[in-house]
Amino acid sequence: MSVLSIQSQVAYGHVGNSAAAFPLQHLGFEVWQVPTVVLSNHPGHGKTAGRVTPADELAQLIDGVAALGVLKDCRAILSGYLGDAENGAVLLEAVGRVRAENPAAIWLCDPVIGDDHTGVYVRDGIPDFFREQASAAANMLTPNQFELQTLTGMTLKSLEDVAAACAELYRRGGTTVVCTSVTAGLPNKQIGVFAFDGTAAWLASTNRLKDVPHGGGDLLSALLLAHLLKGSDLPTAVETAVRSTYSVIAKSVDARSKELLLIDERQELLAPSIPIDFRQVL
Repeated sequence: MSVLSIQSQVAYGHVGNSAAAFPLQHLGFEVWQVPTVVLSNHPGHGKTAGRVTPADELAQLIDGVAALGVLKDCRAILSGYLGDAENGAVLLEAVGRVRAENPAAIWLCDPVIGDDHTGVYVRDGIPDFFREQASAAANMLTPNQFELQTLTGMTLKSLEDVAAACAELYRRGGTTVVCTSVTAGLPNKQIGVFAFDGTAAWLASTNRLKDVPHGGGDLLSALLLAHLLKGSDLPTAVETAVRSTYSVIAKSVDARSKELLLIDERQELLAPSIPIDFRQVL
């Protein structure tokens, strides 16, 4: 099974494609990596080198893959950090081309916009693209709590608020929503992942960790997609993906590299060792 992954890529560390490709491969998927941004490392290290992939170049890369006649074999599109709003149009066109070749293909869109402690950190136009186009066209969205708030314009202070915001996104296009980094309505020392499929909702909660490496959201989206493609229902896929992601993160918090220890802790991708709390809430 093959996945077209359109998101950022770094030479050093594990974010974007560099966080998603290996887990997907480890779980048995071919991954076609198309970089929206190519950087030496995550900017969180203080310095970085590289550039955003221009939209015409991004389109050429996808054209090159399509010219091989392989889009019919693509089971899913995974997207994340766009770099520039113009890349949104290229992404939508790529999704359309894949769906034309394989109508059963799904699009899992991580609408990367920002976070509570940073605010919006993407270029102008990107939040609008996710809000006005991607949120209704994707099969699944994986925003964090800040991004869910940004996409809906709703204030999230309780789990009921989170559920209402997820329902609003679902109303726009029948899109399943898996919201990460949920703190609304949870005890101070906990953080959660809230999943909503239009009729029911589930909550996975874990202890909140300090000094967490970047890339956890990218890893979670990739694992969630992998388990769904392997046939798991949504609650099973969410629980398993969160367990693996949390296990990797928990074993990476003290890493000298300040990166996810994806290779050292690769066994956690197949058999996560740390339990979490998981329950249906709606």
